[in-house]
Amino acid sequence: MKRIIGISGILLLTSCTNHLYQGALEYETTDNRICEAKIYSDDTTWFLNKNGKPDTITIKQGGDNDSFQFDYSPTDTASLVKPAEFYVAAFDPDQANISDSQVLCGNLTGFESYKNGENSEVEFLYVCNKMNLWGTTISGPMPASETPYVFKMQDPVSEFSWTGEQLSQRVELPTCRPKED
Repeated sequence: MKRIIGISGILLLTSCTNHLYQGALEYETTDNRICEAKIYSDDTTWFLNKNGKPDTITIKQGGDNDSFQFDYSPTDTASLVKPAEFYVAAFDPDQANISDSQVLCGNLTGFESYKNGENSEVEFLYVCNKMNLWGTTISGPMPASETPYVFKMQDPVSEFSWTGEQLSQRVELPTCRPKED
């Protein structure tokens, strides 16, 4: 009987509800491909801690192993800061340089409002280009833009779990395809 109570107590402590927040958009690359980008984040609410544990917000680009990650913030804006040795601001370098080693490459707005059910779009303003090892500017799959990229968000998915596995493992990788004329 003590074992059953002990096992039940452990299961109660480890049980949770996982929430997946996700969206997608399509964009054109500089090499004339149409690529998909996906944004997603997990949030885990434990049985005995209703506040939950938010995860990072990730933007995965099609045709590239690179992703952008934002630390969760309860505000509606998160900043993307990248190392200055690998990224350069495409439009106003003086304004984007945070320090000699960091550059402000973008802002994500609207994610918290989406989580609260207040909107169905999240905007990502990305203003940097990558640099290769020789200091030459190269454009990654998602090119810098003076206007924000707009993700169309899906309804959140929530599932009960005994073990706390993250639902973001189910997010399909984004793809690219040739642009049709």
